[in-house]
Amino acid sequence: MTPAGTFLAADAAWALEDVGGMTVLERQLWALSRAGVRRARVPLARPEAPLRLPAGLEVLWGAAPGGPGARVSGGHFY
Repeated sequence: MTPAGTFLAADAAWALEDVGGMTVLERQLWALSRAGVRRARVPLARPEAPLRLPAGLEVLWGAAPGGPGARVSGGHFY
């Protein structure tokens, strides 16, 4: 288990695209949470649309990737 994680986003548009009932961003934050991550860095501004995020996951919006930890991208959807 690692307490930190990062969502690597090259483009905000695809991060907010719906894939199977969840946005790519939501899906990847849930994956980090299931891996034991408690603090996730997201290099995007917080979206205006409501998000379904896992309880107990602290999201640092607009944070640059850094430090050790798990990394997810969701790029495999495209």
